[in-house]
Amino acid sequence: MLNASRVLSRRSKVLRAIDLQGMIDEFGSNAIRELDYSGEAYNAFRLAKLMETVPGVRIPRVFTALSTNRVLTMEFVRGVKISDLQAIDAAGLDRQRLAHTTLRAIVKQLLIDGFFHADPHPGNILVNLDTGEITFIDTGMVGELEFGQRVDIIQLLVSVQQSDVRGMAVVLKSLSTPFVSHVDEKAYLKDFERTVGAVLYMGGSSDFGQAVSLGMELLRKHGLRLDANLTLAVKALLQAQEIASDLYPSGGLVQDGVQIVREEAVQAVTAERIVDEAKMQIMDAARGLGSNLPTLSEATQKWIQQYGKGRFELYLDTSALSQDVEELGNIAERLIVVVMLVGILIGSAVATTGIGLAGYEGEFWHWITQVAILSYVFSTLAAVLIAVRLLWRWIRGSPDAD
Repeated sequence: MLNASRVLSRRSKVLRAIDLQGMIDEFGSNAIRELDYSGEAYNAFRLAKLMETVPGVRIPRVFTALSTNRVLTMEFVRGVKISDLQAIDAAGLDRQRLAHTTLRAIVKQLLIDGFFHADPHPGNILVNLDTGEITFIDTGMVGELEFGQRVDIIQLLVSVQQSDVRGMAVVLKSLSTPFVSHVDEKAYLKDFERTVGAVLYMGGSSDFGQAVSLGMELLRKHGLRLDANLTLAVKALLQAQEIASDLYPSGGLVQDGVQIVREEAVQAVTAERIVDEAKMQIMDAARGLGSNLPTLSEATQKWIQQYGKGRFELYLDTSALSQDVEELGNIAERLIVVVMLVGILIGSAVATTGIGLAGYEGEFWHWITQVAILSYVFSTLAAVLIAVRLLWRWIRGSPDAD
């Protein structure tokens, strides 16, 4: 698939624009990563630490002493799929509580911690019928979101909750990147308000999944795309919405999600966590600064030398410019060779034809004719070789081919 995507992307600007090769590479990387169970074990450990503050939610324990990158040994988990409503009702469990707990877990992972289970479909969320405890299994695929991305997704939830169609369109656009040279923003906003607005007007915030799905289709239609982690995040949100709606139709991600974000954010932003984060940022900055600073003696010596000269010197790195100039020179040389070949090709053809039509005879004209024919053959062969070389470079996708 990677080889096919490389070949296709070299021949299509559209496929290069949507980054077909990057998408398949991401898919392949995730598939290979999931085959290494040590990564899944670490994901389970990290998610378990994050879920410690959510009552009624757990991640299976991994027995590291009995696990390798080829074998993953975990504790046995009892339960049924969270979509098995008949079994849940028969056990007398509170559907509304289950829906709220599941939403809290997914919202905390996505929008508070930024490290989330990327495939929370019903088969990966089990409910213990005896205790009502919810367990997330299969932690092979996870995603990570930066702080700014999490804030944007929270704004997306708020926009849908308030039926703010334009706000939803602006947030989705801020989360995306263009894959075309020009994006008609006015056309995008007009199309978004007309299409998604109708869905929110008729169904309200309960149609969050349909509204977001239509919004993502409109992004692609207007030359915009979400990056891989954001796509995983949106998919996880849609799965959470579907699970919550099945368990408790009167609730849902939009109705409860914003309130959960408020509650979890208050718990997350404590004085102790702020101090710890500040210390970490200061230490990272100090390490980066220290590695790039000259020693005090070196800095002082250079400053004194420049002060003694009565000026301060500015050094410019022109290595990249020199490479560009060299490349331009190479291109010019190739053009000269091609022009000379074309000239020899045409000139030798004209000379051979002219001598033949004029009927010139003699050893001198015979010699000129032979030279013209040889020149024609030589220039033709050289042109063919150059064409073959350029074609080969184009097939391999060399930058020189453009």
